[in-house]
Order: sequence, then C-alpha cells, then structure tokens
Amino acid sequence: MKKNSWLIVFLLVAVGVMARELFGLQEIGYLLKPLIIPTLAAYFWQAGRGAEPKIRQMALGALLFSWIGDVLLMFSGLQFGFFIAGLVGFLVAQLFYIVLFWREISRSGKISYLKRKPEQMLWLLGYGLVLYLLLFNRLDPVLRIAILFYSVAILGMVAMALNRKGMVSSASFWFTFSGALLFLASDSMIAINRFYTPVPKAGCWIMLTYLAAQLLIISGIIRNIPAQPDGGR
Repeated sequence: MKKNSWLIVFLLVAVGVMARELFGLQEIGYLLKPLIIPTLAAYFWQAGRGAEPKIRQMALGALLFSWIGDVLLMFSGLQFGFFIAGLVGFLVAQLFYIVLFWREISRSGKISYLKRKPEQMLWLLGYGLVLYLLLFNRLDPVLRIAILFYSVAILGMVAMALNRKGMVSSASFWFTFSGALLFLASDSMIAINRFYTPVPKAGCWIMLTYLAAQLLIISGIIRNIPAQPDGGR
C-alpha cells in the first residue's frame, strides 16, 4: 500500500474510535482501538523509509509501547493493575520519543534551543507542578510515585520536542511540538477526570487529542527525513 493509503486507513480507524466515544458504541471501540497504532505504524513504515535505522527503530518502539498502553488501558475499568501497567507502557513510549528527538537534535550540529533559551522550561515545569499538586491529595502512595515518574517522562518529551526548534525544518518542528502538547493535554485530562473531577465528554476529548497527538508527532518526524532521490528508497 502507498503511504497515503495507510494514512487514510488510520483516519478511518480514528473516525470509528471517535464514533464510539460520541455514541457509546462499545463493541466498535474494542475492535478499532487496538488498530490505532498499528495503522499509524504502517503509515510511518512506508512514509519513513528514508530515515536512518535508529530513528525508525525508536519511532516504532514509541509506537509499540503506545499500543501496549492503549490495549492495557482498555481494561483499566476491570482491574486497577491494568491502569498502572498501561501507564508504564506509555512511560516507555515517552522515553523512546525523548531519545529520538535528542538524536535529531544531535545530528543537526547546532546549539539546541533550550541551551540558548533555558527560561522556556519554566512554563512547562510550572504546569507540571501545578497539576501534580492539584492531584496529590487524591492519590494513594503508589499512584503518587507512578504519576510523578510519568509526569517527568511526558514533560521531558514535550521539552525535547520544544528543543528541536531551529534544529529541524519549521514544519517538522511545529507538527511534532503541537503533537507533544496535545499528548500532554490528553494525559492531563485522563488524570483530572479520573482522580480530581469529572470532565464533560472526557472520553471524546481524551481520544481526539490523543489521536491528533500521535499523528502530528509521527508526521513531524517524517518531515525531518532527508528527501530521497527519484527511484531511491
């Protein structure tokens, strides 16, 4: 299949997942949610052929652990252990993204954005601290530790996406950084909805931001791959 064909398949799956959230079609959700990441991975596999092997491996590793997190969180309502396991899956995915972004920055040979403007970290650290303190008294000791570690991981991923500014093309930066922010927004809504106060139509907003986040991050990575000559692979 052509790369755009896989993108279309991903978008169709995403529409089906959103229909499940909007209309409560549980059966469709259980069928389609596990297909979100595999179809996105297939799109990346085709569109990202020109990437260096390590970039491909790290991107696919991030998607693999995102898929594991997706599947485990589907069962979090049955047993709390699935929620923790899903959190670990996504934590590992964030680490893959962090290393991937750092490799892209290192290859540029330039001084990274946050080394030049370290004050840009303040808003991100402030956001993470306020959200964690908001949740702190609602969490048991295990969750306090688990969410602290995950918060550090996703804030690190967003910071590293921001750190790509000026290191990659403008399109690649904005796609990936926007995706990272949406990932943070999606996870923040999960935490607030589950542990602090119900968010109106939480499932819809969580899935919409998550789907957009993963697509934008992968699209940004693809846009940083050197153009291949005609007939090249």
